Amino acid sequence: MAEDNTQVLLYSFDEKMRKILKFALQSGYGFDVHCPEDEKSALSLFREKKDQFNLVIYLYHHEDFILDDIIKIFQDESFVIPIGFIADKELLPGLPPEMRGRVFHFIEKTNTIAGLQEVVSKIFVEDVSLSLDTYSPVALDCIEIFDGLSNDLYIKLKEDKFVKLFREGDQLDDQDIEKYQKKGLEFFYIQQKTVKWVLDQVHSQFPLFLQNKKFKFVVRSPESSAQEKFEQKIIRVEDELLITKDFKELIEQKVKRAVSTVKKHPKFTKSFRKLNFDQGKDNYISGHISLLASTTCGLAKSLEWSSDITLEKLVYASLLHDITLFHKPELARIQTVKELEKTWDNWSEEDRKLFLGHPADAGNLVKSSFNLAPPETELIIFQHHERPDASGFPKKLGASRVAPLSALFIVAHDIVDYFINNEGCGLSEYLLRAENLWNVGPFKTVYKGLKKLVDQENKAS
Repeated sequence: MAEDNTQVLLYSFDEKMRKILKFALQSGYGFDVHCPEDEKSALSLFREKKDQFNLVIYLYHHEDFILDDIIKIFQDESFVIPIGFIADKELLPGLPPEMRGRVFHFIEKTNTIAGLQEVVSKIFVEDVSLSLDTYSPVALDCIEIFDGLSNDLYIKLKEDKFVKLFREGDQLDDQDIEKYQKKGLEFFYIQQKTVKWVLDQVHSQFPLFLQNKKFKFVVRSPESSAQEKFEQKIIRVEDELLITKDFKELIEQKVKRAVSTVKKHPKFTKSFRKLNFDQGKDNYISGHISLLASTTCGLAKSLEWSSDITLEKLVYASLLHDITLFHKPELARIQTVKELEKTWDNWSEEDRKLFLGHPADAGNLVKSSFNLAPPETELIIFQHHERPDASGFPKKLGASRVAPLSALFIVAHDIVDYFINNEGCGLSEYLLRAENLWNVGPFKTVYKGLKKLVDQENKAS
């Protein structure tokens, strides 16, 4: 167990980093963390109380000179204090010799949380971890780094008496924080088992924080719904969407497997007959994606648009076109603006905005985050809800302005939607309604090719 008098000097020029590190040290270990806000104050505090500190954590900044001054103090004095030095990985080779060894412990910035925990375990021979039922302090000024720290929060009445102030699910906003700060309250308390999984989530989302300093860590409890947990995988920061590394890698693995599968796939009309679809809500997204990837690529192969790069574009588009709706499968079922309008009152303003903006959101996310996706994949996604008569969205493009591969994807998407909603029907039935929809512009080429395939198969049978 950590002793109450474990003293840490934390210096970070970055206010949000300072709060993250303070939470990790104070709430994670119960350390007494001193956080001067500028270089002069930090150095003054260190000189004044250097013999009281057990650890110094320093976030490197090229314009700070505090580290040089601390090194000089070490050189002039006979004592040393361990220093956790947080910086970008590329700075490590250039560190002076005096910054290596038993005094300085390098922490790569992208691995700040895990690196900090490793340093603490090295420095303190005694186990300083707290038991899971311990109530850990959370400074009120640290709560703002989180979006959704909606867990049981307590206040401390006396040494062993804690009273629950907020329950899990309660919305804690800036006004609540300000109210309790005015009352002189410095800390809320949460159980250490909660701190542990909060820090795990901070660690996994840390690279996203480094991309955008307006980012807030999206914290969800182990008991949260799948929909709530999905909100941790794709996170909106103002107008920018960020995706976690593990979720991106998972998608790229699925794309690789899917491309390998569709290259071996039989002709489109034969494969279509073998498709099955689970109508369950929880299976809709995965079933829709699988059916769409098979249909787009099967149709492309039958039309002899089957180069490897074309199939990759179609698979990426199939997997990612509704990525921002993964947590809202009931919204993903809607295909047109008219369908949305029919159920308008069933959706919140946020839901409507999410649906109408998802082609652009998903396209932009692919363009910014999926560097392995072939060029123009994002264009297919941008255009996947457009229609030949310009009634689609988000741009209301007419047939002449839709790219050929986008037209194929749109037709295939409509086939899949028809198949899902008309169980037992085949392509012959679909063609009865398709002529008036697609017999124009680049859609006409896809329609004619589809009709030819069905006619050939009907004659053969």
